Amino acid sequence: MKIRNLVAFAAILALCACKSEAETSVTVCGIPEGANVVAIDLATSDELASVEMASEATVLTVKGEKNLLFSVRSEESEFQPVFFNDGVDASVNFETKEVEGSELNGEVASISAEMDALTEELTAAIQAYYALPDDQKEAAADGVQDKIDNVVAMFSNILAENGDSLIPAAFIENIFQVVESDELEEAFEKGGPWTKHPLTVKLKAENDEQEAERKAEEEAKNAIVGEQFKDLEEPDVDGNVHKLSEYVGTGKWVLVDFWASWCGPCKKEMPNVVEAYQKFHDKGFDIVGLSFDNDKEKWVAAIGEWEMPWIHLSDLQGWKSVPVEVYGVNAIPDNLLIDPEGKIVARGLRGKKLVEKLEEVIK
Repeated sequence: MKIRNLVAFAAILALCACKSEAETSVTVCGIPEGANVVAIDLATSDELASVEMASEATVLTVKGEKNLLFSVRSEESEFQPVFFNDGVDASVNFETKEVEGSELNGEVASISAEMDALTEELTAAIQAYYALPDDQKEAAADGVQDKIDNVVAMFSNILAENGDSLIPAAFIENIFQVVESDELEEAFEKGGPWTKHPLTVKLKAENDEQEAERKAEEEAKNAIVGEQFKDLEEPDVDGNVHKLSEYVGTGKWVLVDFWASWCGPCKKEMPNVVEAYQKFHDKGFDIVGLSFDNDKEKWVAAIGEWEMPWIHLSDLQGWKSVPVEVYGVNAIPDNLLIDPEGKIVARGLRGKKLVEKLEEVIK
């Protein structure tokens, strides 16, 4: 055999080693006789194996790429335990939610159980919050936020404490949803087996694509900064139609504020807008509210309850409202800061950034 053939053969062996397969048998109990139990590949959503439950514990055998992630599911239960196909036999009791297996799968089960407890607490807190009268919600909001922070912290800890293992891959979908992007980027830079897992690679590619689309949308939205405002017509709360040009480009700094009464983040942001109005109105600053409401009563009620004493306009068409197309609004709260001559100088000023920008331009 020629040397070059030996080299090629060695490369083939190495490639095969990278794609090594494993077989993991999961003993299932706690599911009624006759029910179907399946194993689903979390990276591809393919069904890897299925079995019909016998009168006693039944074995579900999964064959596939070593360490692929699969969940065991049955229509008889909402519980969906996750396993790495690491070749070590495992078991699951769907009644008690007890999981046994390799050290790796045992750790995943332990973290999952802790996470389930936290999310149940959060769900109960959110339900209780929405059941409260409106005048009691503000006092209860901090408690709900604490529970949200606990869930986020746990996913951050999974990354921080298990970066040298496969464990984060088992929770990667949730990690992408709740962990801050800079923290995620730092974790990927450190590397680790979890970063190369097929499920992580797939979801990261999807996440990167979504982030690129989001940035492109933001760039498109912000492309109007530096341009002259575009006029539009909308009715006020009394049904009288007004042009935006009645208020914009007439010698005042104007914030065109996109909001809606049904928008929780808008309500949270509004105190910052009110603060800016109170601080700068006497110095030549005004606001025009453009609402994305559908219900006139709720729109008018929010104007009073949120203490917004400026002009308000809306065609009550929700996301079919005129500003959606004219200004490319795809999420609220959003706003445009327009100078006295009608040129758009900033977009999306939220929190303290609005007051800081006004302090910069209004002397």
